[in-house]
Parts: sequence; C-alpha cells; structure tokens
Amino acid sequence: MMTGVIEPVSVIFPEGASQGVEVLYQDFSFGRYFNQIAAAVLKGLLSHYQPTVAKPLRIIEVGGGTGGTTSWLLPILSTIQHVEYEFTDISPIFTRRAAQKFSQYSFVNYREFNLQQSPEIQGFQSDYYDIIIAANVIHATQHIGDTLNCSSYFTAFQWSFAYARNNQTSSLI
Repeated sequence: MMTGVIEPVSVIFPEGASQGVEVLYQDFSFGRYFNQIAAAVLKGLLSHYQPTVAKPLRIIEVGGGTGGTTSWLLPILSTIQHVEYEFTDISPIFTRRAAQKFSQYSFVNYREFNLQQSPEIQGFQSDYYDIIIAANVIHATQHIGDTLNCSSYFTAFQWSFAYARNNQTSSLI
C-alpha cells in the first residue's frame, strides 16, 4: 500500500466488498440524516426548474464512494425527464460497484475522477454541470481550498450544493 503497488481501497474493501460501509453511509443515523437533507435540497431545487431537451439538468457527484447519498437522490431524479447524472470517484472499484448498483438508472454515467487534480486534464468540461454533489469527500482531500477551487470548475454556479458529513468520533462506531 505504501509503495503504491496495492490500492488502499482494495485493502479496506477486499474484492470490492462494501456492504458494511454502505449501511453506514446510507442508512445509519448520521448517514440517513444528511442524506435526507440532500434529498430535500434536491427536491426543492427541482420544484423551481423543469429540465428540457435543450437544457437538461446536469449533475455531477464527486467522490461518490459507496453510493450512500446517490441511493437517496437517484429515485427522485428518476421521476423527471432530461437529467444527466455523472457519478465519479477516484477509485475504479467504487465506480464499477456503483454502475452495478444503479444499473436501473439509464441517465447515470460513471467516471473516475481525482478531486485533487485538474478536471480539465481528466477530460471534464468547464461550466457543464448545474449541480455539484460532494458528500463526505471534501474533508478527505489534502488541501480543501484547492479542492473547492477544483469543484468550481464544473459549474457556472447556476445551482450547486455540497456538504460534508459530521466526522466526529462516535462511541457507536
């Protein structure tokens, strides 16, 4: 792991196994609480905007990980037309797992993305997305300011929201 030969994610999630962590991020009390907030914010935004063929709603989720937040948002988005959702993560393990988990949502694309590197170099268009979702990922980067600047590349700030979960140590974990 320390030499770069073994990907750290493969040690934490052997053979892509992530069921235990998915429960924490998706359904455990702190995950449920913040995912409900994300879902409510998304519903609020959608009540003010109707995507069209000419102007679809474009959303990028950076650091999607196990898809805990994604699993709350995609059912909401599936009720409207003209949506594009880009699920990204630094790890191909997570993007492959998400592609399997969310295969019923045809409006979702999956790509690897390193939030600490230039989006342009990684093939992303500037000002392309309407909403950025960053759940439980911004705090995990080396330089939060640089990461937020990197995130601003994606949108002209028509709409965007990002949040980080409470990472305080809990006696329950």
